[in-house]
Amino acid sequence: FGLDNQNYLQISLTREELANIVGTATESVIRLLSEFKNDKFVELNGRRIRIVNIKGLQKISNVMN
Repeated sequence: FGLDNQNYLQISLTREELANIVGTATESVIRLLSEFKNDKFVELNGRRIRIVNIKGLQKISNVMN
């Protein structure tokens, strides 16, 4: 979806819509976003998600750039 200049996702989705995209339950998305927030990977502002620690997210997802 891309990021804006403040590292917010450029799309606003409900937790249910996010769950449908990744193929999981809404509760799982809520729990995961909460964990990401507590681990300081993201900031949440309603439907807006700001990526705070891209390298940390990449590390836990085993993605190499």
